[in-house]
Amino acid sequence: MSPQKALETIGANLQKQYENWQPRARYKQSLDPTVDEVKKLCTSLRRNAKEERVLFHYNGHGVPRPTVNGEIWVFNKVRETHTCRNIYTHTHTHTHTHTLKQNYTQYIPLSVYDLQTWMGSPSIFVYDCSNAGIIVKSFKQFALQREQELEVGGRDIHCIRKVAAINPNHPLAQMPLPPSMKNCIQLAACEASELLPMNPDLPADLFTSCLTTPIKIALRWFCMQKSAKLVPGVTLDLIEKIPGRLNDRRTPLGELNWIFTAITDTIAWNVLPRDLFQKLFRQDLLVASLFRNFLLAERIMRSYNCTPVSSPRLPPTYMHAMCTVRSLQSS
Repeated sequence: MSPQKALETIGANLQKQYENWQPRARYKQSLDPTVDEVKKLCTSLRRNAKEERVLFHYNGHGVPRPTVNGEIWVFNKVRETHTCRNIYTHTHTHTHTHTLKQNYTQYIPLSVYDLQTWMGSPSIFVYDCSNAGIIVKSFKQFALQREQELEVGGRDIHCIRKVAAINPNHPLAQMPLPPSMKNCIQLAACEASELLPMNPDLPADLFTSCLTTPIKIALRWFCMQKSAKLVPGVTLDLIEKIPGRLNDRRTPLGELNWIFTAITDTIAWNVLPRDLFQKLFRQDLLVASLFRNFLLAERIMRSYNCTPVSSPRLPPTYMHAMCTVRSLQSS
């Protein structure tokens, strides 16, 4: 299979994985994007989504790490050396890189500040790359900067919203407001100082695998543990052939997913404040699925010295008693 075809297959597979969790969402793919292409796609998705939440998934394997200035990387218009795959689902980005021949391709930084502007709010951002925590910190700093700029400019966002609520026809109420980032969610593979694991027995995009194919990656991880020797019938080949559909409990895969959902919801209910539990696990189908799977990611990634990060931050759950039940479920 050619590199181009292989990368298109990776993109199609990842989109299909997201469709399993939210089949009614609109999915867009952007291959080897430039800054302008990212801007065009994000603004288009925000315009079509209106007040709905938009997802942006960045998988930065094979490209430079995020910068301390709050930048991720895209490409210039000449893209012959490296092939970087970006998939937007609702907005979703997946990145995979191959090196070809001797042509030169330049990486172009993309500011998270600009990304905030184009994505608007509400949004959810997923970052699968080394030092991903840098992006989370930069995002928060830029969000605070936006609020401060509004106040310095004499356009206090809270005042304008209060006036609009009282009198929608007031001139202040007609002023367009830049989006507040307070209703945005972030999921990152690791802390700012951490590198992703490099294990040939694991997917390169382990964090993404936890978020999009949790049952298979949980069983695969279990097979790599010493305790798996107690269950010799579970093999990697068997894991890849589990029949059924996630949303059909009458099938083996559906039953495993039902058990997984019950366990992760129980953990979240026990450790989260009620309002945060409602926001993350009960208001949006895709957000709820991602956060359930994030609890698994925390368990698995920590075993490889990576600490997944979320905003809003969740209490640690990887040592919760129900995790033992989840391990027993695998066996």
